[in-house]
Amino acid sequence: MIQFMLSRDRELPKLFSGLNKFGMPILPLAIASLVPAIVVLVFPNVTALAGLYAIGVVGAIGINLGTTSTNRKLPLRIFERRLMQLITLVMICIEATICQIKPEARGFALITLVLGLAARMISISLNRSVEIPMNRRTKYTAWAILAVISMILILGLKPSVAVFGRGSVSNFLDFIMAASVALALALISDRVQKREGIFTGFDEEHHEEHALGTAKRIRRKMLFAGSYNAKNRIMVATQGNPELMNYAIRECQAWEAELQLLYIRHVAVQALGPMIQISLNEDAAALKLFEQVKMDCESAGVPLRLLYGVSRDIPDAIVDFTVTHSADMLMLGVTRRGSMWTALKGDILMSIARNLPESVGLLIVGRTGRLGVAPPRGKSATISSSTN
Repeated sequence: MIQFMLSRDRELPKLFSGLNKFGMPILPLAIASLVPAIVVLVFPNVTALAGLYAIGVVGAIGINLGTTSTNRKLPLRIFERRLMQLITLVMICIEATICQIKPEARGFALITLVLGLAARMISISLNRSVEIPMNRRTKYTAWAILAVISMILILGLKPSVAVFGRGSVSNFLDFIMAASVALALALISDRVQKREGIFTGFDEEHHEEHALGTAKRIRRKMLFAGSYNAKNRIMVATQGNPELMNYAIRECQAWEAELQLLYIRHVAVQALGPMIQISLNEDAAALKLFEQVKMDCESAGVPLRLLYGVSRDIPDAIVDFTVTHSADMLMLGVTRRGSMWTALKGDILMSIARNLPESVGLLIVGRTGRLGVAPPRGKSATISSSTN
């Protein structure tokens, strides 16, 4: 979703990048569900709804074509660039026509624009990675709130006036004032960003430096020794199944194996471009699980290796980590996904079983114990291959 990508680029508050267990952004998903419902209630007329749709689509196409055709870093031929610029000009004319004949759509677009710019300004003021005096943070937030209030007053959203009513929005002076507020807020937020030296978005010249700086600031220990030298490796892929973890620790003790705990953060959002990778330091659930398993392994004397990954394809990521870290056995819990998820996305366990190398054993553990075939215990205390 766009809000999630903007949050990852630090153009919106971090709250917009929170993910649920299905890998979907929580707050953007709620907004995407509630806002259309509210719009339909406010504008029950199909013609008005069509105006809102038209001004948004035409504006998005125009912005996309305009920014692409004027970007000299893109390898475009002169003919392609001129054609895109010509289409951009046509889109601008269409957008201006819609603004003239559809005042409701114009008011809706202006308020949406100001709300987005205000959220961007607040995100800049709340950015704790940059040292900004508290008085300036307060001032930036006040500007954003003032812009939203000014827009509401200009567009005449009062109890006595219909929402986006033609009585005030259609007034050309109101339109100029509202557009001026949006433009001023955009310029102020951009100037504030440059003044404070805040890096946002994906910039090829600064992205690598920013990533290295983040890595240098926080380095977590991911490998912990146990009371014995590991002869085998058992990988457990989970997001916090306590029965599975207790069983895995006992198996590691019995087989003198290293426990490789794999936490995959599922991101189901289709990236609209380069995205700053989600790190372990941002994932509170993973950190909590790692800390708990670390204490359990210390008390049991089991060697521990912590692994963290982010992927849109969970089975592929699990198989990749298993092969990369030379695990002798992969241990999984019974899936907790519902039948609807399985029907739409497929069975994760079956997908892993089909792609897992024959040299790696697969053990599926239910609430009452093993569901898969346990590998036979040889005299050499080596885990043999057993695929379920």
